[in-house]
Amino acid sequence: MSGAQQVISSVDFKVELENLIPSCESVLIISSYVTSPAVKLLSELVCNDKCNVTVIGRFSPADLGCGASDINALEMVIEKGWELRALRNLHAKIYVIDNSISFVGSANFTNNGLSIVGFGNVEALVKLDVDGSISDFVNMILRTSSEIDKEVLDLMRDYTGKTNNTKNTYPQYWPDNILKESGRIFVSDFPVCDQILSNYNAGEILIFNQISDLIGKGDKRVAEELFLNSKAYAWLINLLQKNDRRMFYGEITKVLHDELEDDPAPYRSDVKKLLTNLLSYVDKFSVCSVRVTRPRHSQLVELLD
Repeated sequence: MSGAQQVISSVDFKVELENLIPSCESVLIISSYVTSPAVKLLSELVCNDKCNVTVIGRFSPADLGCGASDINALEMVIEKGWELRALRNLHAKIYVIDNSISFVGSANFTNNGLSIVGFGNVEALVKLDVDGSISDFVNMILRTSSEIDKEVLDLMRDYTGKTNNTKNTYPQYWPDNILKESGRIFVSDFPVCDQILSNYNAGEILIFNQISDLIGKGDKRVAEELFLNSKAYAWLINLLQKNDRRMFYGEITKVLHDELEDDPAPYRSDVKKLLTNLLSYVDKFSVCSVRVTRPRHSQLVELLD
C-alpha cells in the first residue's frame, strides 16, 4: 500500500478529526455503530455548509433496539441534510476525509469509540493515504448500501417501538417494506456450511444461523418469518416469476452461479450446495409459495398461485 501509514489511538483520532474536518469538503464515515455524541461532535466540526457528509452504518433492528446505535443520531444526520445509508452485516470502521486521507481501525463512531466523554475504549486506527484499494472497497460499500431518508427512519422508529425492549427479541434484518436490501447477492445470503463459508467474506451476522437457532429453540413461527423475509428466498421468488414460474434445478444453479458476486467466485459444486440447502428450508416451512418435485430424476421448482 502506498503513502504514509501511522497507528494512532482513539484519543489521537479525535484530535485528527478536529483538525481536518473544519476545512474539508467531504467526510465519509463507515461504522458499524453510530450514536448521538459522535454525530453532535461531527455537527460542531463541519463548518462548511457545502461539505459533503455521508454516514454508513449497520443500523439493524437489533442494534437500534439494544442501543448500540441510536435512532436520534440517525435523525440528526438527516436533519443536517447529510446522506445516511445502511448496510447489513457491516463491521468495518473506515473514515475518509476529502478522498485523500483515511483512518481504518477498530473505533466505532460512538462516544466510547472516539473517547468523547470519559475514558472510552482502547482503540487503534491506521492513518493512510487513500489509494486505489481503499477507494474500491469504499465504493463497494457505497454501492451495496441502502439509503435511509426521513420516511424510512419513521418506519424504523415505529417498528422498533412496537417490539419488546429486550435484545433477543429484535430481529437482525428489516422487512422489505421498511428498508429494501440491495439486489446484489452473496454466498453469505444463503444457508451454507462453515467449510464453504470460510472462503468468503460473510460478515458477522448470518440470517440462516439465526433461523437454525430459532428452529432449535422451538420458535418455528419467528424462524419462518425470517426465512420468508430472507434475501435468498426473495431471490428465488423473483427468479421464478421471471421464468414462467417454474425452473429445473440445473437452470437455477446456473443463474445463481452467474449472479453471486463474491470474490473469489464460488465453485459450481458449492453453488449446488447453496441451492440444495435453500430448497431444504423451503421444504421445512409449509407456508412457502414454492413447491419442489422430482419428475424424470431432476428437481422442478415451481411458484404456486
